[in-house]
Amino acid sequence: MSKHKIRDNNYNRLIKPNLNKIIEWRRSGVTQRQISELLGVSHQTLINYQNNYPELQEALDEGRRALLEELEGTLFKKAMGGGKRTTTRVQTNELTGEVITTVTEGLIEGDTTALIFALKANFPEVYAKLGGDSNDDIVNAITDLAGKLTDSNETE
Repeated sequence: MSKHKIRDNNYNRLIKPNLNKIIEWRRSGVTQRQISELLGVSHQTLINYQNNYPELQEALDEGRRALLEELEGTLFKKAMGGGKRTTTRVQTNELTGEVITTVTEGLIEGDTTALIFALKANFPEVYAKLGGDSNDDIVNAITDLAGKLTDSNETE
């Protein structure tokens, strides 16, 4: 049996049935090296399959894009804040055995570091030049952006 035939058989047996799993693994942050271990092939074999089977490369890319979207969404939420935080605390009164449940709610504050990173990544033409040496520069730039966003929302 030829080397190519064996490679094709192994790909069809080990990789092809798992393309959807590969997408999900990449989406959840699993590295390509870890994927090769999960599939029972060497990392180099996975790279070779990637080069020879476009559908594998597409699955890896699709999972990576989905991971990026989730990370960006999480960063955005962290940067903007405003979501609700609910904390539930359950205690038992030692004397009476009564269960006391306390629920508190509050707004999640935005994370300045996440906001600065998001601004620099998404608007490098404005924010990449900010070296962070002066907090005033950053505050002024964020204030300018907030004004622009408010103006654009009012015109819609």
